[in-house]
Amino acid sequence: MKTRSAVRMVSSGIFICLLLICLAHLVFRGSGWAGFLSFVALPAIPGLLAIAALLFLLKQRLAGLAALGAAILLAVPPLGVLKGQSTSADQVPDVTILWLNARHSHVALDNIFDLDSNLQADIIAIAETPVNWRKRYSEELAKFDCIEWRHARGAPRLLVLSRTPCELASSSGDLSEYTPHRYVDLADGLRLVALHAPRPFDFSYISKTGRPWDSTRLQTRNDAIGEAAMRARQRADAVLIGDFNAVSWSPPLTELHTIGLQTVRCGPIWHSTWVDKHSGLGVPIDHVFVSASLKAICSVAPGVGSDHRPLVVRLYRADK
Repeated sequence: MKTRSAVRMVSSGIFICLLLICLAHLVFRGSGWAGFLSFVALPAIPGLLAIAALLFLLKQRLAGLAALGAAILLAVPPLGVLKGQSTSADQVPDVTILWLNARHSHVALDNIFDLDSNLQADIIAIAETPVNWRKRYSEELAKFDCIEWRHARGAPRLLVLSRTPCELASSSGDLSEYTPHRYVDLADGLRLVALHAPRPFDFSYISKTGRPWDSTRLQTRNDAIGEAAMRARQRADAVLIGDFNAVSWSPPLTELHTIGLQTVRCGPIWHSTWVDKHSGLGVPIDHVFVSASLKAICSVAPGVGSDHRPLVVRLYRADK
């Protein structure tokens, strides 16, 4: 009897602590341990619900209620961003955009060009392009009138390809090669800003300090998102797309509507754009935002050999 009471007290204590941590995530999301929970919220919710059910079956009601409460609190921020722009898929898009973080994989880039052979995207934006990209893909690159990239140790960290000529490109000199976004202005007035924001945490940092979040890296990521967003706001018709290394319910993204950028939902919120190759769990960290003059449909394409999945975005002029 004493053993059972001790187990009940320990399990209840653990899950009450978890409940308090999840409450902190809800109130203070975006910083500290609470910010780290933003990344694990979606994968953790089914697990917590299963644990709650098991605890109720074992008659550990207090621990079960705490696990259920933790799952509900983790679900609140994702549910808060369910609203997003969408339009009819029956219309012919004015512009089609294909996005992928290739993670330096030739296989991923081979597959993305195969996907484009059917899609015929007007713009392709790729992060973490593999080395020897210009020589290996010279035939594919010849199909594009505009090529914009940012160097990083022999391979472009960001590559933007357009089938229509660029009126202005970021390589014209107003951006450092280390700036985590690139942009192109097309002749029809559309600006596309592609972003690969820095990761706000690093597993080597976790192993050294025991903390999942580095406040300096977090601020660097937030600044990168803000700079890319302001670059998009310099044009009336603009698209901001990329790997934000942030979930859609984190403050740097939820605040973008205040400067006139609208969220474009890429399918249901559980559609992960990054999937861990070991656990199979994932989170949505690749996103699309558009100015009010544009409507868009976004979908998450099947995997192509990277741990990120491609985004296919179809743009429509709001006045059509």
